[in-house]
Amino acid sequence: MKTELIGNEALKTALFRKIKDNIFCASYVIEGARGTGKLTAARLAAAAMCCKSRQSDGMPCGECASCKKILSGDHVDVTEINPEKGKVFISVSQIREMLEQSMLVPSEADCRIFIIRDGTLLNANAQNAMLKSLEEPGEHLKFFILTHDASKLLPTVLSRSVRLKTELLSADRIADALSKRLPNVDRKLILRSSRLSGGSLGRALELAEAGGAPAAEQTVTDYFSAVADGSHHEKLCTILAPAAAKRDSLREVLNLMSSALRDIVVCSEKIDAEPLFFTDRDLLARAARRLGSVRASALFDRLAELTPLLDINVTPFAIASEVNIEFS
Repeated sequence: MKTELIGNEALKTALFRKIKDNIFCASYVIEGARGTGKLTAARLAAAAMCCKSRQSDGMPCGECASCKKILSGDHVDVTEINPEKGKVFISVSQIREMLEQSMLVPSEADCRIFIIRDGTLLNANAQNAMLKSLEEPGEHLKFFILTHDASKLLPTVLSRSVRLKTELLSADRIADALSKRLPNVDRKLILRSSRLSGGSLGRALELAEAGGAPAAEQTVTDYFSAVADGSHHEKLCTILAPAAAKRDSLREVLNLMSSALRDIVVCSEKIDAEPLFFTDRDLLARAARRLGSVRASALFDRLAELTPLLDINVTPFAIASEVNIEFS
């Protein structure tokens, strides 16, 4: 079966054990970081619900026509909801259109399934529009709401849904998966991509397929070199400015900064662990002396708040300006 959910054993057990017994819930919220398998889990679950030849563990066969269509995102009864072209958020009108479609009898499968690929892009009005369908969905209607932060969903939506979480993977497990998927990629690049992925297989794949992220790595190296040399906010913002010209560039820089900050915390706390980002141990030691564990942890948490803003209507320059280290 080509589509595979690596790791996530707790999620798979909770989800597919019920499906194996033909127990389908009306609504599922799947929470997890970008690239950790939320969409893969939703598609596999949708395929399993519609599959006539399920495996003994409740997973879909992956070979029948229904499975192939769903797993490729091309089944008439399984609709994936994204913002309309040129829009940032999923509009109330889209949700109303979805609900109108939900009233139709399934064409090929036994149920109609809607996968909302980013629930954080649903405003309160859009979520409220879904409530009646979540409360009284009917036998043939199922929803999957994917999100990196379930707290952005209304309590009334969460209370009517089964909540599941994807998990981060170890660098070794990611490296094994990359080696199988990208057998012709250099082993060093696979290991480097795995370490820099932050536990996200999707992100590791992006890095490996792109040949790494040399520009972003250089930016982050320059940033922490400046930190180690005693530079302050204005100089650090200048270093980030070129990356802030594009959302994807800044996202990669912020992701790598998170890995670097983890290294600094580990170094400051004298924990015996291999660095994820730093290859220059002297630079790591100098940055750790300058930042310390408390400041590095605070900035790590701040980046976790800022990075998701790149997916909504906040300018990259505004986000970059908030990457601030307070020195006494």
